[in-house]
Amino acid sequence: MADHPTQDSITMAQLKQFVSALPSKQKLEPVHFQYADMDTVPAEIDEFYGYSEVLQFHDNQVNFNKNYEGDWQKSTASEREAFAEYLLNFLDQKDDQSRLSVAQQLIYIAQGVYGGVTNEDNHLEWILTNNRMLRKLGAFGTYYDALRIACSKLSNEPGIAVEIEALVTLLYMLVVSHEDDFEFMSELASTDPSLTVFLYDQVCVRPAKDQFYPLKKMLLLLWKVLRTTLGGSDDIPILRNIARRMLGHPPINPASFTQKTDPLDYLLYQTDMSQKYPAYIPPSTARSVTCPSIPIANIANVLQAKMPTAAGPALGSQTSKSVVGGGSGGKNGKGSVNGPGGVHGTTQPFIFPSASMQCSTPKSIIEAEELFKKNMYISTAILQIYYEKNLMTDRRYRLSADTEDQTSGRAPEYKQPSSIRSKTRPRRRKLVRRVSGNGNQGDDEADEASEEEDGSDSDQPKQHGEEVITGNEVPPVSEKERERIERIEHIYREIVPRMAQIQVTLLKTLLVCIKVSGVSTAKEAANAEAEGKEPVDTFIRVNDIREHEIMAKAVSSILLLQLQHFKIYHVLAFNYVCQLLVDSNCLLLLLKIFGNAENPGNIHTKNEIEEYNFFMTCAILRQTRSKPDPEQSRLAILKGAVADLGDPLPANHVCRRNMFAIINLLRVLQKLTKHKTHRILLLVQYKSSAILKRLLKINHPDLQKYVYKALKSQVPFLGRKWRSSHMKVITGIYIYCRSNLRDDWISGADVEKDLEEALPAEQQLRNMIRHYHDRVHPNALVPDPGAQAKNGKNGSSNQYSGMKYDWQEMYEAHASIPGVGAVDHHSAVNSNGAGGGSKSDGEESVKSASSYHSTR
Repeated sequence: MADHPTQDSITMAQLKQFVSALPSKQKLEPVHFQYADMDTVPAEIDEFYGYSEVLQFHDNQVNFNKNYEGDWQKSTASEREAFAEYLLNFLDQKDDQSRLSVAQQLIYIAQGVYGGVTNEDNHLEWILTNNRMLRKLGAFGTYYDALRIACSKLSNEPGIAVEIEALVTLLYMLVVSHEDDFEFMSELASTDPSLTVFLYDQVCVRPAKDQFYPLKKMLLLLWKVLRTTLGGSDDIPILRNIARRMLGHPPINPASFTQKTDPLDYLLYQTDMSQKYPAYIPPSTARSVTCPSIPIANIANVLQAKMPTAAGPALGSQTSKSVVGGGSGGKNGKGSVNGPGGVHGTTQPFIFPSASMQCSTPKSIIEAEELFKKNMYISTAILQIYYEKNLMTDRRYRLSADTEDQTSGRAPEYKQPSSIRSKTRPRRRKLVRRVSGNGNQGDDEADEASEEEDGSDSDQPKQHGEEVITGNEVPPVSEKERERIERIEHIYREIVPRMAQIQVTLLKTLLVCIKVSGVSTAKEAANAEAEGKEPVDTFIRVNDIREHEIMAKAVSSILLLQLQHFKIYHVLAFNYVCQLLVDSNCLLLLLKIFGNAENPGNIHTKNEIEEYNFFMTCAILRQTRSKPDPEQSRLAILKGAVADLGDPLPANHVCRRNMFAIINLLRVLQKLTKHKTHRILLLVQYKSSAILKRLLKINHPDLQKYVYKALKSQVPFLGRKWRSSHMKVITGIYIYCRSNLRDDWISGADVEKDLEEALPAEQQLRNMIRHYHDRVHPNALVPDPGAQAKNGKNGSSNQYSGMKYDWQEMYEAHASIPGVGAVDHHSAVNSNGAGGGSKSDGEESVKSASSYHSTR
């Protein structure tokens, strides 16, 4: 028998083991991080202080001990209050050194007088106790007045930045110690001028070249004051229901809807069925449980109606989904439902079995009607747009003699009735009306009712489009609840004239933070060695990265908080802030952050030295005070901590700051682009799907949920090839994202129509924003000087009129994404776009449509 050569073979078990070891088959380790709108109080206090302030802690303790005899913890409450009141009275001295010395002693008290505490828990308890005592003595008003005086001297006395930092520290310790105190919340909101508005101004007008200006502490204080004054994430559902009840409608719980639909989807379905089944007569009086006072058809007709614009003629019949955020991603605007062929282009009627011999409507259509009404979600944003469009079509707010404005190209302004113009601006409680039991009034009836009230002596001017419901249907709004909404309105009204500058400053700060924290210490040392430069000290580098990570965390929280609360106040105020952010190339900046190749790794980095944190430093000061040489003992511990920076990290280590900032910015991205086709096309143009997919390597449910939401809106425009090769992404979208009743994002059946209506819908949204602010906040928006020149005499233009800023070059120079070209969305699409590889059908259609709109 001939010898056969030996053949190597593997068993099925070995093959499975080999396949499971492949990188694509390995399961990602879960990231252990609990996402909330803020960290624990000790962690927030630790992040407020920089590592360079360690020596200042000891100096404050020495200064305090020189002036206070005895043990603070063992003193009586009256003795502590007497000394604290003595210091507060001397905080307004004329001598700078004396005033600064008093501020440092107050800081030591606010920091818990850590020389006499026993452990960290006891230390935190004394921090809370002392700050509550200081607030009882009127410290908040004293701190705020001193801070305003110091900031007013900054331009002439740059050295006063040290005192500003001390006062900001005192305010921060006071605010962070009263996070859940509703009385303190009211005290913060009642300041005149508002502390929140004052901090916004200080962050924006800070000296650009002053390296000693406490920008990080200002941003952290602004974040905490904004959250304490308006409310955190737990308060958002409560505030939404209050705003809804102020409109005269019952509160709703969005979490109770497993699937959602809106009036425009319902109208589209009715039109489609009417064309397919001529015997079907759509009911015009159907109402939703979420809004029983207005028929669904009335809301849908107003939302899809042509809107009068400042340019003269209406901008077609685009729907208002891009304004109110209704419907599902991808299929953003369903467009006009008029047309001979309906949605599917068929003119042949279908034959359905009837429900019974007495009813000519098929049973399936009746069941669909009930399903639509059951899942009808009429949000507060939809109601606000409904009322606003009613006001815009009201003949009282039209200009009868606007020929001069038309020829000059100037946008016409609303002319309110004399009964409104002659009075001061009414409080929001005046806006809720009582109505008769018939629910919604017709347009003619509302006009007649408004004219009758114009001639009456009533102190409550009624506005057209506001519905009245009986008092027993909606829970009454208390004065405290109404005050919480008015706080948001007050802040928005105060900052809206300089809103553009505020958003640009926040984005510029975020850009600087990302540039500093985006390069690792090892890579920077290698670059310095290659260039022949002396490498930066490791401690300085870690401290610098830590400071910028904390600033990025604060900016991301401020951006998210203001979007959440301004949307509660009014959806068009929210859309105005979104418009400013998009015009400032915020989308490109966010993609720069997500597209950083080291970003997924950054959540596992450690730019932290525990021994230099506030609570640990205070513990070291207590431990070394009994040593023969306390100073040397303390320095030895700190130097040993710096030497251990290169030690390997635990496997489950997470950088909480970076995770928190990334999730916040993902939520901001989702709010900016949700149901805005024009902005979603920008994400497709920037190849954001590849960038967002990279973030899915971070196995965290909250982060992945918002990544999938951002990807879901782009799927209809990415083409069939992309969908077929990314089925894991499609599966993740089905798992993490809730589907709407008429959700056709996966099919992309009407992409061409969405592309055609993207730019007009964006223009319509901007016109509505302009109309709303001209009515509610006159002369608050900055006029666009280029729009008038482009519009010419006829006042009409199809160009995308967005504001551009000089610092856009910074994005193109420093924030270019690898593989993504920094294309300006105000101009035509760059045909050479970023990234390589084959282009999908959806991408080609997006580029052709964008080029079409840019040349119209």
